[in-house]
Amino acid sequence: MEDGPVEGPDAGLQKRLIYNRLLPYSDQIDDEAAKLLAEIKTNIARSVMLREVKPATASWTGHLNNYLKLYGYQFSKKDHVELIQLLLALIVIPDLELGIVQKLAHTLGLLLKKRELLSREDLSIEWRPLYELYERLLYSPYEHLGMLLLPV
Repeated sequence: MEDGPVEGPDAGLQKRLIYNRLLPYSDQIDDEAAKLLAEIKTNIARSVMLREVKPATASWTGHLNNYLKLYGYQFSKKDHVELIQLLLALIVIPDLELGIVQKLAHTLGLLLKKRELLSREDLSIEWRPLYELYERLLYSPYEHLGMLLLPV
């Protein structure tokens, strides 16, 4: 296992954590990561279809954060782009709780962190919904009344 794009049977995967190969069970890590990623993607999709943004999607987004910390970007570029697009669509849902917006934005930041993994041709982001979210949160008429609590 190397740092960076992978050659061989896992050629579609992006950047792995190089330190995982030093673990005593390094031969099992690829299978473990693939199973966990499939479970995370399935459950995020299920929670979105059931419209359970608060308990389920927020929880599985936390699992995705942990996956990124443990295994790095050990998924295909297609999965990477689809996860980013899904999180962007979830963030701009009107009247979504700000704590959930913060959690989704943190995960989105982790996915967008490695610029070398995605090119401009791979991902195009609409700026208008994000700007409207910015306007809604930072220039809210309710904030000075104490009716809008921004997470820290």
